[in-house]
Amino acid sequence: MNSLKGFTLIELLIMIAMISIITATLFVDHSANTSYFSLERSVQGIGQDFRKAQSMSLSGIRDYPDINGYGLYFNSGININNAYTIYANTNDDPFYNAGDRVVEIIQLPENVVIEEIKINTATVNFISASFFPPGPITFIDNNSSGFDATIILKLTDKENVRKAIRINNSGAFEIYNP
Repeated sequence: MNSLKGFTLIELLIMIAMISIITATLFVDHSANTSYFSLERSVQGIGQDFRKAQSMSLSGIRDYPDINGYGLYFNSGININNAYTIYANTNDDPFYNAGDRVVEIIQLPENVVIEEIKINTATVNFISASFFPPGPITFIDNNSSGFDATIILKLTDKENVRKAIRINNSGAFEIYNP
């Protein structure tokens, strides 16, 4: 009677094949989830940056004496739709322009772009959301009441995968699937 115990070569090959199939499935799922995570992280980051600009406005942080508020600037134009700007407002207008100081330029991940920007329901190419003390008073471009801005982000490597963030004149924002 043969008392040797072990696996045959065929049994080992079957196990290696099964492990390979399971591993390949996990890697495919991981790359898809990484793209979705990049989009979610980007839209959550915009929300955090809205709060950062509001906080800087409320706290009275003034690196320069001519700063009177802070805001975010978005542009959906070609070649510039993969970043947005946090700025310090240095003049009396409530929107971003050449005279304002750039606090930080936030680069979106390479597979995330700004697809569309809206004021209420009208599509626009760019928008400023500015915050001024003491409230902070929130301006959507030049409007301090009755307006909201929506920034829609999308994945470049997946069709119809989008996330949106909407901010209103009270400074409240919501993140949703458009």
